[in-house]
Amino acid sequence: MASSSASVRLTNPPPHALTSPRPSPTSAANIRLPAARFKSNLFSTKLSSLQIRSVPVPVELSDQRRRRTMKPSNVYVASGSMETEIGSQKLAKNPSLICAPVMGDSVEEMVIETCKAQELGADLVEIRLDSLKEPKWEGGQYEGDENERLDALRLAMELGADYIDVELQVASEFIKSIKEKKPENFRVIVSSHNYQCTPSVEDLSDLALRIQQSGADIMKIATTAVDITDVARMFHITSNAQVPTIGLVMGERGLMSRILCSKFGGYLTFGTLESGKVSAPGQPTIKELLDLYNFRRIGPDTKVYGIIGKPVSHSKSPIVHNQAFKSVDFNGVYVHLLVDDLASFLKTYSSADFAGFSCTIPHKEAALKCCDEVDPLAKVWFC
Repeated sequence: MASSSASVRLTNPPPHALTSPRPSPTSAANIRLPAARFKSNLFSTKLSSLQIRSVPVPVELSDQRRRRTMKPSNVYVASGSMETEIGSQKLAKNPSLICAPVMGDSVEEMVIETCKAQELGADLVEIRLDSLKEPKWEGGQYEGDENERLDALRLAMELGADYIDVELQVASEFIKSIKEKKPENFRVIVSSHNYQCTPSVEDLSDLALRIQQSGADIMKIATTAVDITDVARMFHITSNAQVPTIGLVMGERGLMSRILCSKFGGYLTFGTLESGKVSAPGQPTIKELLDLYNFRRIGPDTKVYGIIGKPVSHSKSPIVHNQAFKSVDFNGVYVHLLVDDLASFLKTYSSADFAGFSCTIPHKEAALKCCDEVDPLAKVWFC
């Protein structure tokens, strides 16, 4: 979730609780909760004269157990059936959620976008109060009174938002202010954004600890990819997190973090309503997540394939391969991989999870040098 946002769920799965743990990088338990229907509240653009209008949408309640009463493992809320057949093997379904940012300039536009998000298949919407201005010190546009901004977030909680996202810088104070009023089915997401780089694993771990100590129910860390290998550090954080974690790496080089979040323990990813209308760099559309990358089929055991190139976003290879994987019920996903240094990429992503790559310009000759064996025909081709 982006900073200073309120979120409501759009899914309506049948009530069912799973008691056995789902195999995942985090040994996470899966809990599917009963859904309820009530009104979500959308906010007008002027925080100084906050106006509330109610829009009926189906809303699934959040987990009612507080994080501090849980064992140290991630808890996910899934939409739809929790199991799917892939070939002859029954696998747990992708538990990660798709969240659609709603960034309308008016209440009416937000209502329209919320309905569109549900039609496209989003699980929840993020009502972006930075359309109603987010603080500039966290990468937003809000320059007004800070107390007024936090009052708006507290009001969102009182009016039924499932989540509120606040920045780490103000999280402790905000969480203390709602201590006596916090509903059981409400969660605070505490977020940190780095628009320059992705820190080391040690620094990310320290940041995660500070977020947890602030009292977060869910932590969100968003960094920027300078190189595609930066994503591996975020996968390490989400795979080993002790609380539900949203870990995303912004920019085209970080796209893999958004598509593979379920494989590596991420709580949710963001999907936009349309191409180009993003709340953060590198966000795919909901349609791309669902139809191009078969997001609902991705899980801990999914094998990762991809097209390596620079540039690479124009490649049609993911369309061809992912449709083929789906048609034969193969548990794999094929992604775009914007790579600067091929040798470094192959060294970083050398585990069995990453099963194979295609290679296009400008890395074909470099790929030849990285191979353990080279077919004679390939040697002739590159001579």
